[in-house]
Amino acid sequence: MDNESLSDQPEESQANEPVELVPLESGSDSEPEASSALSAGLLATMSTRLSQVFEHHVLLWSFLSGSPFVVGGGVLLAGNTPLPTEIGYLPLVIGLAVWAGGIATEISSPPNPRTYQDESVLATTTPTKRVATIRGTVGMTLVLGGVVIFFDPSVPLAYPVALMLLGLYAYATGMVQFWINSLTRYYLTSQRFIQSYRLLSVRSKAIPLSRIQATQESQTAMERLFGIGHVVIESAGESSASRIRARAIKHPYALAESLQSEIRSSEQ
Repeated sequence: MDNESLSDQPEESQANEPVELVPLESGSDSEPEASSALSAGLLATMSTRLSQVFEHHVLLWSFLSGSPFVVGGGVLLAGNTPLPTEIGYLPLVIGLAVWAGGIATEISSPPNPRTYQDESVLATTTPTKRVATIRGTVGMTLVLGGVVIFFDPSVPLAYPVALMLLGLYAYATGMVQFWINSLTRYYLTSQRFIQSYRLLSVRSKAIPLSRIQATQESQTAMERLFGIGHVVIESAGESSASRIRARAIKHPYALAESLQSEIRSSEQ
Protein backbone atom coordinates (compact mmCIF):
# COMPACT_ATOMS: atom_id res chain seq x y z
CA MET A 1 0.00 0.00 0.00
CA ASP A 2 1.32 3.46 -0.87
CA ASN A 3 1.22 5.58 2.26
CA GLU A 4 3.71 8.26 1.28
CA SER A 5 1.34 11.01 2.38
CA LEU A 6 1.01 9.57 5.86
CA SER A 7 3.65 9.29 8.49
CA ASP A 8 3.93 8.62 12.18
CA GLN A 9 5.83 11.89 12.46
CA PRO A 10 4.52 15.44 11.96
CA GLU A 11 4.79 17.00 8.51
CA GLU A 12 7.94 18.89 9.46
CA SER A 13 9.92 15.66 9.35
CA GLN A 14 9.14 15.39 5.64
CA ALA A 15 10.61 18.76 4.69
CA ASN A 16 13.59 17.12 3.02
CA GLU A 17 11.51 14.74 0.94
CA PRO A 18 13.43 14.15 -2.32
CA VAL A 19 12.04 15.63 -5.50
CA GLU A 20 11.65 13.10 -8.28
CA LEU A 21 13.21 14.27 -11.50
CA VAL A 22 11.85 12.85 -14.75
CA PRO A 23 14.58 12.12 -17.32
CA LEU A 24 14.28 14.23 -20.44
CA GLU A 25 14.46 12.51 -23.79
CA SER A 26 16.49 14.29 -26.43
CA GLY A 27 17.65 13.62 -29.93
CA SER A 28 20.02 15.21 -32.38
CA ASP A 29 17.12 16.84 -34.22
CA SER A 30 15.56 18.41 -31.14
CA GLU A 31 18.45 19.84 -29.14
CA PRO A 32 16.82 23.31 -28.71
CA GLU A 33 13.63 21.68 -27.45
CA ALA A 34 15.56 19.46 -25.08
CA SER A 35 17.54 22.43 -23.77
CA SER A 36 14.34 24.38 -23.14
CA ALA A 37 12.77 21.39 -21.41
CA LEU A 38 15.87 20.96 -19.26
CA SER A 39 15.81 24.63 -18.25
CA ALA A 40 12.11 24.39 -17.42
CA GLY A 41 12.73 21.24 -15.39
CA LEU A 42 15.54 22.86 -13.42
CA LEU A 43 13.43 25.95 -12.79
CA ALA A 44 10.52 23.80 -11.61
CA THR A 45 12.84 21.86 -9.30
CA MET A 46 14.27 25.05 -7.80
CA SER A 47 10.77 26.44 -7.29
CA THR A 48 9.69 23.22 -5.60
CA ARG A 49 12.70 23.25 -3.29
CA LEU A 50 12.10 26.89 -2.38
CA SER A 51 8.41 26.31 -1.70
CA GLN A 52 9.29 23.31 0.49
CA VAL A 53 11.58 25.50 2.61
CA PHE A 54 8.88 28.10 3.21
CA GLU A 55 6.19 25.44 3.58
CA HIS A 56 7.83 24.12 6.74
CA HIS A 57 9.02 27.43 8.20
CA VAL A 58 5.95 29.50 9.01
CA LEU A 59 7.76 32.28 10.84
CA LEU A 60 10.43 32.66 8.16
CA TRP A 61 7.89 32.95 5.33
CA SER A 62 5.72 35.38 7.31
CA PHE A 63 8.71 37.56 8.15
CA LEU A 64 10.11 37.62 4.62
CA SER A 65 6.77 38.27 2.92
CA GLY A 66 5.77 40.96 5.40
CA SER A 67 9.09 42.80 5.30
CA PRO A 68 8.53 44.61 1.94
CA PHE A 69 5.32 46.12 3.32
CA VAL A 70 7.04 47.24 6.53
CA VAL A 71 9.98 48.72 4.64
CA GLY A 72 7.73 50.42 2.08
CA GLY A 73 5.53 51.86 4.79
CA GLY A 74 8.57 53.15 6.64
CA VAL A 75 9.93 54.85 3.52
CA LEU A 76 6.60 56.56 2.88
CA LEU A 77 6.29 57.71 6.48
CA ALA A 78 9.83 59.09 6.36
CA GLY A 79 8.75 61.50 3.62
CA ASN A 80 11.29 60.31 1.07
CA THR A 81 8.70 60.19 -1.75
CA PRO A 82 6.42 62.80 -3.32
CA LEU A 83 3.41 60.90 -1.96
CA PRO A 84 1.61 61.96 1.26
CA THR A 85 3.24 60.38 4.30
CA GLU A 86 -0.12 59.17 5.64
CA ILE A 87 -0.25 56.57 2.87
CA GLY A 88 2.59 54.74 4.58
CA TYR A 89 0.40 53.59 7.44
CA LEU A 90 -1.47 51.04 5.27
CA PRO A 91 1.53 48.95 4.10
CA LEU A 92 3.13 49.29 7.53
CA VAL A 93 0.04 47.89 9.26
CA ILE A 94 -0.22 45.08 6.68
CA GLY A 95 3.41 44.07 7.20
CA LEU A 96 3.18 44.16 11.00
CA ALA A 97 -0.04 42.12 10.85
CA VAL A 98 1.71 39.48 8.75
CA TRP A 99 4.56 39.33 11.25
CA ALA A 100 2.09 38.98 14.12
CA GLY A 101 0.16 36.28 12.25
CA GLY A 102 3.36 34.32 11.67
CA ILE A 103 4.33 34.52 15.35
CA ALA A 104 0.85 33.47 16.50
CA THR A 105 0.84 30.54 14.07
CA GLU A 106 4.33 29.43 15.06
CA ILE A 107 3.45 29.18 18.76
CA SER A 108 0.00 27.63 18.22
CA SER A 109 0.85 24.22 16.80
CA PRO A 110 -2.03 21.76 17.36
CA PRO A 111 -1.37 19.29 20.19
CA ASN A 112 -1.57 15.54 19.81
CA PRO A 113 -5.15 14.30 20.15
CA ARG A 114 -6.45 12.77 23.33
CA THR A 115 -6.89 9.05 22.83
CA TYR A 116 -9.05 6.47 24.51
CA GLN A 117 -7.77 3.38 26.23
CA ASP A 118 -6.33 0.91 23.73
CA GLU A 119 -6.42 3.60 21.02
CA SER A 120 -3.21 4.54 19.22
CA VAL A 121 -2.34 7.18 16.63
CA LEU A 122 -1.42 5.39 13.42
CA ALA A 123 -0.65 8.32 11.15
CA THR A 124 -0.61 12.12 10.98
CA THR A 125 -0.90 14.40 7.98
CA THR A 126 -1.44 18.12 7.39
CA PRO A 127 -2.70 20.25 4.50
CA THR A 128 0.13 21.24 2.20
CA LYS A 129 0.97 24.94 2.19
CA ARG A 130 2.63 24.97 -1.22
CA VAL A 131 -0.32 26.41 -3.16
CA ALA A 132 -0.91 29.07 -0.50
CA THR A 133 2.78 30.01 -0.63
CA ILE A 134 2.67 30.39 -4.41
CA ARG A 135 -0.53 32.47 -4.22
CA GLY A 136 1.02 34.78 -1.64
CA THR A 137 4.16 35.15 -3.75
CA VAL A 138 2.16 36.00 -6.86
CA GLY A 139 0.09 38.51 -4.90
CA MET A 140 3.15 40.24 -3.48
CA THR A 141 4.70 40.38 -6.96
CA LEU A 142 1.56 42.04 -8.35
CA VAL A 143 1.60 44.61 -5.54
CA LEU A 144 5.24 45.46 -6.15
CA GLY A 145 4.58 45.67 -9.91
CA GLY A 146 1.70 48.06 -9.28
CA VAL A 147 3.94 50.24 -7.10
CA VAL A 148 6.58 50.41 -9.85
CA ILE A 149 4.21 51.47 -12.63
CA PHE A 150 2.43 53.86 -10.26
CA PHE A 151 5.29 56.32 -10.73
CA ASP A 152 5.16 56.06 -14.53
CA PRO A 153 3.23 59.15 -15.70
CA SER A 154 2.44 57.55 -19.05
CA VAL A 155 0.34 54.81 -17.38
CA PRO A 156 -3.24 55.68 -16.36
CA LEU A 157 -3.69 55.67 -12.58
CA ALA A 158 -6.43 53.03 -12.74
CA TYR A 159 -3.99 50.35 -13.95
CA PRO A 160 -1.53 50.35 -11.04
CA VAL A 161 -4.34 50.77 -8.51
CA ALA A 162 -6.21 47.77 -9.95
CA LEU A 163 -2.99 45.75 -10.03
CA MET A 164 -2.21 46.55 -6.40
CA LEU A 165 -5.74 45.72 -5.24
CA LEU A 166 -5.66 42.41 -7.09
CA GLY A 167 -2.25 41.66 -5.62
CA LEU A 168 -3.39 42.51 -2.10
CA TYR A 169 -6.36 40.18 -2.45
CA ALA A 170 -4.21 37.30 -3.70
CA TYR A 171 -1.57 37.96 -1.04
CA ALA A 172 -4.09 38.19 1.82
CA THR A 173 -5.99 35.04 0.84
CA GLY A 174 -2.72 33.17 0.33
CA MET A 175 -1.35 34.16 3.73
CA VAL A 176 -4.58 33.36 5.57
CA GLN A 177 -4.76 29.95 3.91
CA PHE A 178 -1.08 29.39 4.72
CA TRP A 179 -1.74 30.01 8.42
CA ILE A 180 -4.93 27.92 8.50
CA ASN A 181 -3.16 24.98 6.88
CA SER A 182 -0.29 25.34 9.36
CA LEU A 183 -2.72 25.07 12.27
CA THR A 184 -4.63 22.05 10.95
CA ARG A 185 -3.80 18.39 11.59
CA TYR A 186 -5.48 15.16 10.54
CA TYR A 187 -4.98 12.01 12.61
CA LEU A 188 -5.81 8.43 11.77
CA THR A 189 -6.05 6.33 14.91
CA SER A 190 -6.99 2.73 15.47
CA GLN A 191 -10.54 3.87 16.28
CA ARG A 192 -11.20 7.30 14.73
CA PHE A 193 -10.33 9.85 12.08
CA ILE A 194 -9.70 13.23 13.74
CA GLN A 195 -9.44 16.79 12.47
CA SER A 196 -7.76 19.23 14.85
CA TYR A 197 -7.34 23.00 14.53
CA ARG A 198 -5.74 25.33 17.04
CA LEU A 199 -5.19 29.07 17.18
CA LEU A 200 -6.23 30.49 20.54
CA SER A 201 -8.26 27.43 21.43
CA VAL A 202 -8.36 23.85 20.18
CA ARG A 203 -11.23 22.76 17.96
CA SER A 204 -11.46 19.14 16.96
CA LYS A 205 -13.87 16.87 15.14
CA ALA A 206 -13.74 13.07 15.11
CA ILE A 207 -15.59 10.29 13.31
CA PRO A 208 -15.32 6.71 14.62
CA LEU A 209 -14.07 4.31 11.96
CA SER A 210 -17.08 2.08 12.61
CA ARG A 211 -19.42 4.90 11.53
CA ILE A 212 -17.64 5.90 8.31
CA GLN A 213 -19.93 5.12 5.41
CA ALA A 214 -18.04 6.59 2.47
CA THR A 215 -14.89 8.41 1.41
CA GLN A 216 -14.73 10.68 -1.60
CA GLU A 217 -11.50 11.85 -3.24
CA SER A 218 -11.27 14.83 -5.58
CA GLN A 219 -8.53 16.61 -7.52
CA THR A 220 -8.75 19.49 -9.94
CA ALA A 221 -6.43 19.63 -12.93
CA MET A 222 -4.24 22.22 -11.18
CA GLU A 223 -4.16 20.23 -7.93
CA ARG A 224 -3.08 17.13 -9.86
CA LEU A 225 0.00 19.00 -11.05
CA PHE A 226 0.99 19.65 -7.43
CA GLY A 227 0.08 16.13 -6.30
CA ILE A 228 -2.55 17.31 -3.82
CA GLY A 229 -6.29 16.87 -3.42
CA HIS A 230 -9.16 16.52 -0.97
CA VAL A 231 -10.76 13.61 0.85
CA VAL A 232 -14.28 13.81 2.29
CA ILE A 233 -15.05 11.33 5.08
CA GLU A 234 -18.77 10.86 5.66
CA SER A 235 -20.73 9.13 8.38
CA ALA A 236 -24.43 8.73 9.09
CA GLY A 237 -26.29 12.00 9.59
CA GLU A 238 -26.89 15.27 7.82
CA SER A 239 -25.08 17.68 10.15
CA SER A 240 -21.60 19.10 9.60
CA ALA A 241 -20.37 16.98 12.50
CA SER A 242 -20.94 13.88 10.37
CA ARG A 243 -18.44 14.97 7.71
CA ILE A 244 -14.74 15.80 7.69
CA ARG A 245 -13.12 17.33 4.63
CA ALA A 246 -9.38 16.76 4.60
CA ARG A 247 -8.26 19.66 2.43
CA ALA A 248 -5.17 20.10 0.27
CA ILE A 249 -3.34 16.98 1.37
CA LYS A 250 -0.62 15.19 -0.52
CA HIS A 251 -1.63 11.97 -2.26
CA PRO A 252 -5.33 11.98 -1.26
CA TYR A 253 -5.94 8.54 -2.76
CA ALA A 254 -3.33 7.03 -0.45
CA LEU A 255 -5.13 8.53 2.55
CA ALA A 256 -8.48 7.14 1.39
CA GLU A 257 -6.91 3.72 0.84
CA SER A 258 -5.35 3.76 4.32
CA LEU A 259 -8.72 4.68 5.81
CA GLN A 260 -10.50 1.87 4.00
CA SER A 261 -7.81 -0.60 4.99
CA GLU A 262 -8.07 0.36 8.65
CA ILE A 263 -11.88 0.17 8.50
CA ARG A 264 -11.67 -3.35 7.08
CA SER A 265 -9.18 -4.35 9.78
CA SER A 266 -11.40 -2.99 12.55
CA GLU A 267 -14.39 -4.97 11.22
CA GLN A 268 -12.56 -8.29 11.32
